[in-house]
Amino acid sequence: ALTFDDGPHQVLTPRLMDILQKTGSKVTFFVMGVKALLHPYILERAVREGHEVANHVWDHPVLTKISPQELSSQLTRTSEAIRAATAQPPKTMRPPYGLTNRRNNDMIYGQKKMTVIQWSIDTIDWQHPEPAKIVERVMSKVKNGDVILCHDIHANTINAMPALIDALKKEGFELVTASTLVSLWNAHKSKSSSSPRRLRGMKA
Repeated sequence: ALTFDDGPHQVLTPRLMDILQKTGSKVTFFVMGVKALLHPYILERAVREGHEVANHVWDHPVLTKISPQELSSQLTRTSEAIRAATAQPPKTMRPPYGLTNRRNNDMIYGQKKMTVIQWSIDTIDWQHPEPAKIVERVMSKVKNGDVILCHDIHANTINAMPALIDALKKEGFELVTASTLVSLWNAHKSKSSSSPRRLRGMKA
């Protein structure tokens, strides 16, 4: 699963979606509520083209440093902005910086009905590496079921996507949304209890 945090960006996110449309790839956008409110048409397009729009809270606080009431407000306001733009509530969320705890996760899943999604591969694209370096960081590690962290607010990240998507597809990977990955994993767990089999949908 290719995932993109901290958008939507007025210019770069539509440019990314143009690339995804050409390659037939589906990704997940973990959007900030304050930006979702500014660019609802970008979120509407994302959902229309088969991508997932997910919750990255309102304005990117460290969730372990705010109160449960503030966390609830951050999540609710962002979900409302996403629903207003897409007519769909988010199914997943990502805590800023990946920082959360059991109490937060239980509330997010139990009360807000969203699965917390972390990542297994970090492109470290906030350091503005060259596109080839982003591709190398992913391809040197990637395996079935990985969640790849990117940001659609950096130009070099967008520039890396054609080569990265091509490399992933040449290796037999299929790009799916975070929710699809969760569904595949849950199905895999239930089946493996009786007869182990490979997790389908990511690599043939």
